[in-house]
Amino acid sequence: MAEKDSSAKRIKAVRIKLGLTMEEFAQKIDEKASSGTVANWETGSNLPNATRLARIADLGHVSVPYLRGVSDDPGTNQWTEAMLKSAAELSQQRRNVEDAAMEFLRVLYTTAATKQDLSGYVKFLKKQTEALKHLE
Repeated sequence: MAEKDSSAKRIKAVRIKLGLTMEEFAQKIDEKASSGTVANWETGSNLPNATRLARIADLGHVSVPYLRGVSDDPGTNQWTEAMLKSAAELSQQRRNVEDAAMEFLRVLYTTAATKQDLSGYVKFLKKQTEALKHLE
């Protein structure tokens, strides 16, 4: 029972930390959840299933064991580490794209027969860049 009480308090703490009403919280967790569902979780009358619990943990940046009350470590370091790893991977991808673009431009410049050819390549690249911006 202690785990259930602890879980209920921690779920409520996550919702309050996010500044959400029970209805707003329910909508972020699952389209089938309602404010009554959240009220049941927060009173310990019922607990969310594994999928919903994982979603709550994700939203609150805490671990599932913490939400379940089996750990006192919210696990925020794990979330921070994952975010930093993702940021590092994105930075590396950006550097790779920049390096590839520079190599592409070098090859274009050295293989263009005339300034007109080079000008045509530049116009093409600008058009493609604009098209890519619309995908962001």
